[in-house]
Amino acid sequence: MADDLFEWQAEEFKTFEVYKKWMVDNATVVDLLEEERMYRVIQAALSGLVRSSASGSAAATAQLKSLTGLSRPVGRPSGTTNQSEEHRMNIMLRETQSYQDDVDRLLAGDN
Repeated sequence: MADDLFEWQAEEFKTFEVYKKWMVDNATVVDLLEEERMYRVIQAALSGLVRSSASGSAAATAQLKSLTGLSRPVGRPSGTTNQSEEHRMNIMLRETQSYQDDVDRLLAGDN
């Protein structure tokens, strides 16, 4: 198969209907081709980020750190601000209920 997928498609399939039929008949091959395509896209993107990062781009470095899991999230953790009163009350109720369940369990173990 040619490196260029569009060249290969043009050489192998004269009409779109023939291509659709081939896709249905060869679903596993289509999945493998899609995985390979995504791998190539990701590798090309990563190589571009590495080159940009090596040349001093702070944005590329930040993106690489994010992709590799080396960055920490920016801002406050989810749920610490902008909660409605009802939401805060539900959290307090849940914590109180959990505490009461623990007390009940401990008291039941003493008997």
